[in-house]
Amino acid sequence: MSKKRIGIIAADYPLGVLLDTTSMAISLAKEGFLVDIFIDKYMYESAKVDFDEKNIRVIKVRAGFKSTTGFFSKRIFNFNVGAGLDMLVKKVTDVKNASFQRRLLQTRDYESFKEKLLNYQKYFFPQVYKFTNHLQKYINQDYICLIGVEPRGLLSATFLAQDYNIPVIYQNMELLLADECKSQIDKIMKTLERECNQRCLFTIIQDRHRAGHLIKDNQLDPQKIQLLPNSLWEDAYKHTTDYLYKKLNIPRDKKIILYAGNLNWPSMSLEVAKAAQRWDEKYVLVLHTWAKFSRTDEYTNEMKKVIDNKKVYLSVEFLESKQFPELISSSAIGLVFYRNLGPNYYEIGSACNKLIRYLNAGVPVITIDFPSLKEKIESIGAGICVSSPEFIGDAINSIMQNYEQYRTAAFKLYEQDYTFSKNFQEILSAIRKI
Repeated sequence: MSKKRIGIIAADYPLGVLLDTTSMAISLAKEGFLVDIFIDKYMYESAKVDFDEKNIRVIKVRAGFKSTTGFFSKRIFNFNVGAGLDMLVKKVTDVKNASFQRRLLQTRDYESFKEKLLNYQKYFFPQVYKFTNHLQKYINQDYICLIGVEPRGLLSATFLAQDYNIPVIYQNMELLLADECKSQIDKIMKTLERECNQRCLFTIIQDRHRAGHLIKDNQLDPQKIQLLPNSLWEDAYKHTTDYLYKKLNIPRDKKIILYAGNLNWPSMSLEVAKAAQRWDEKYVLVLHTWAKFSRTDEYTNEMKKVIDNKKVYLSVEFLESKQFPELISSSAIGLVFYRNLGPNYYEIGSACNKLIRYLNAGVPVITIDFPSLKEKIESIGAGICVSSPEFIGDAINSIMQNYEQYRTAAFKLYEQDYTFSKNFQEILSAIRKI
């Protein structure tokens, strides 16, 4: 009997931060499926994942979801040439497509949904159109299903599945809700996401709270929802290391408090860094990010001022999944902070990569006190939730007084809620039935 083939269409989402997507690929491959992951080449290079499984194939496509004008990245008279060229190309494309866009928005009759999807991709989402065109030479009747990751992956998967009547599964990572779509382009994407989602065999989303928002927004059948918390394939990592001490030359008598993730306004990075200045001298903050610290906005400039290599250290490095536990386990406590910018943020309890990474290494956490985090963390004693970064110092002191108790609870929460093999069984069973 030939092996069954599954396509995962990640499009414009960096593979290295898709914890459950990569874990899903590994699980399916171990079950005997042939798994093809389709992704934009630039996005793949920005966060690489190398799989050991011979049944997994990563197909990288040059679709230009982000500027590839690296040759022009240097600045001339404080002007970024690459960014300027990108803006010029975008303006020319926008002008060229404007009349087509107006005509499309006025048109209500199409021969098929596929025709509508093609035209909307071509004139509103040209990068998705280019990406989808590249994939047409790969997709055929050998695929038992296509899994579209996030809206752009869903659009591509839905279009490609039409000719062969292939079932489509939607993996939703971040909520795109109609009430939060302010621009015309976001509203169009939302409309297409809803129409494509309604045609799916089923939808994968992290938990029942997030599912409730998506069901209401996309008018979905609740019976076609499968829950899959962000989770890792790896077993708990029960070692401690000196990774960050060696990398950043941090004195060994200091305890590391780690913030791992994007350094930006939604994640309150600056507020966390300022709060660190008031902590007890035996604690230091490490800000670890996989993205280069190259922006020049006011928030980032303020961040740079408080990174002084005495109280706040900066670590910039992309690590593959198997390398991450070594970095995390050199810290004493992990931080998770977000602003309340809507359901995608306050319903973060089952969707937060950094939280899973900390718990995998048995690192207790201090988080913002969103209900979705509190119901997991404080109920089991894996950390403390606070209302703002200014209270981190007190929470550190409380955790360190009963550290082993918090560490044991962190491992327990990981094994209970964030172990992939346990969470994936129902979805695996549904895929086997296709």
